[in-house]
Amino acid sequence: MKIKYLPVGLNVNGKRVIVVGGGRVASMKIKKLLSAGARITVLSPALSTDLKELSERGTIEHKIARFHPNVLEEADLLIAATSSKEVNSKISGLARQRRIPVNVVDDPSISDFISLAVSSFGDFMIAVSTDGHDPGVSSRIRAFMDDHKYELAVRMILGRRTEKRPEKRGKVYITGAGPGDPELLTIKALALMKSADVIIKDYLIPDDLIRFSGSSADVISLRPLGVRSAHGSKFRQHHLNQMMVRLALEGKTIVRLKSGDPFIFGRGGEEVEYLVSQGIPVEVIPGITSALGGAASICLPLTHRKFASSFTIITGQEDENKERETTDWSRLPQNGTIVAYMPVKNALRLQDRLMEAGFSSTTPAVIVEKATHPSQRVFYSILSQIGQTVKENRISSPAILFIGETVKFSSNIRESLQGIDEQKYEESNKTNRFLMT
Repeated sequence: MKIKYLPVGLNVNGKRVIVVGGGRVASMKIKKLLSAGARITVLSPALSTDLKELSERGTIEHKIARFHPNVLEEADLLIAATSSKEVNSKISGLARQRRIPVNVVDDPSISDFISLAVSSFGDFMIAVSTDGHDPGVSSRIRAFMDDHKYELAVRMILGRRTEKRPEKRGKVYITGAGPGDPELLTIKALALMKSADVIIKDYLIPDDLIRFSGSSADVISLRPLGVRSAHGSKFRQHHLNQMMVRLALEGKTIVRLKSGDPFIFGRGGEEVEYLVSQGIPVEVIPGITSALGGAASICLPLTHRKFASSFTIITGQEDENKERETTDWSRLPQNGTIVAYMPVKNALRLQDRLMEAGFSSTTPAVIVEKATHPSQRVFYSILSQIGQTVKENRISSPAILFIGETVKFSSNIRESLQGIDEQKYEESNKTNRFLMT
């Protein structure tokens, strides 16, 4: 059956829509349908928080009941939004037998219609679809149209642009890419990547992040030097600086993509300083630094009223060309959380320095390797065993180290969450059985 598009806002006003499932996906569908004037009945043993609020306000009708073909007699449309593909498929088959149009979330092959991403302005409406295969792209195109409603309206009415395009000027955006998970990119970083002519990225930034952005820019990946000389890092940085200036003078838009945040152990300050000295326009786009991303990934609060009123970020790998060590270990707060970037190479030195400064050898510690990545690994330990933990588990960069009482909190929470996940798995199986006769 050929898929029919349902431009939400045109066809569902006053229609009775049965939604099977009460989770996050169902919630997104329901909000779209409500905005278009549909009357919603949800069949589910439980509801997400936002759907529960809608039910309590009487905005939607909630029935704690099993799905039965008889409910289709009351439906103009049906949405199958359970977490089980098998259940959704069976519901679709039953609806089609009764000739009730059905939409199965994330499966256009057994859907009679799909909803379009719609942007309206004035007397015009534009609908975008990817045949249900990539709704995220549709949403992003709609968001772009929403951001340019005025220009679109003027061009449709007058048939011309609102104003003359300014001449293109080269500019460098020193941009934080976050800790690695593409979904932790900021909206601004993502938009800049899409519009950039050139992306110059750190080698630690995964290629998946570039693919996620959908950018068509030329990508230059900076690789580490094979053998680092005393002046090797400065040599590479110097040539990188010159490259950015040359590309900017050619009128190109450059995104200098840096892991985490550009101004936290990312040499962002040095690059801004050089570009400004050469008269190149520059803007800094902050990113989620590894301290925040890594901590969140293991439910570690960097501050907590019971355990830590401060957190301190240090580096485990200071510049070898410094005349003296600049970290004052004795002044680090022992009642806060210590976050050490680049801890792997000098793990033993780090633990010794902290214990010499008065930290207890049994202070809780945790090392997170490849924080927020699918391949993330987590190792809980204590301060006196950090070096051993790194060696025994062959921990490699990128990694981040957390030290303090909040680590113990993280460990306890993760154990509790694991138990909850196991319980939810059992409940999910019960729910799928409940939804079908």
